[in-house]
Amino acid sequence: IALSGNGEPTSAAEFEQVIELIGQILGEFRLTNRIKLVLITNGSLMHRPNVRRGIRKMAQLNGEIWFKLDSATSEGRLRINHSRQKPETAMTNLNTAARLCPTWIQTAVFALDGQPPEMREREAYLNFLSHCQDHGTPLRGVLLYSLARPSMQPEAQRLSPLPQAWIDAFASDIRALGLETKSSA
Repeated sequence: IALSGNGEPTSAAEFEQVIELIGQILGEFRLTNRIKLVLITNGSLMHRPNVRRGIRKMAQLNGEIWFKLDSATSEGRLRINHSRQKPETAMTNLNTAARLCPTWIQTAVFALDGQPPEMREREAYLNFLSHCQDHGTPLRGVLLYSLARPSMQPEAQRLSPLPQAWIDAFASDIRALGLETKSSA
């Protein structure tokens, strides 16, 4: 069961009740802990008590979080996700999420105008992950992928998938930090 969408799923005022209802239905069909419950989130609302309560309940239901992090720089976050959230805030929110429920970082990588992410972006991302490791953020690992569907953003014409070799090399850099990494083109 995946909670996702074109918008932040935790922004629903009923988020906690949705998780409770999923738990009830899983129980009715004797599926508790037999199927996975996944929340795909940008993590921006981890400060809300009802979101944290819902995430704690997810953990009890064999749930996990896929925390979207496509850039670890302010410029990259603005360019890719149109987000003004600072990387430090994302770090705090990620730490909160990972301490409440098993959490993977989900990262999209792609070419912009035919060019892969700049070295500065890659280094900032690896430093972000290293900081997580150094501060004991209990991450499951990283889900790394290239473009999976056409972008809805205005710059969609400028985006293209990266070669598998580039993704594999970046995944190797992430694994060198001690994080499990699953990648796909």
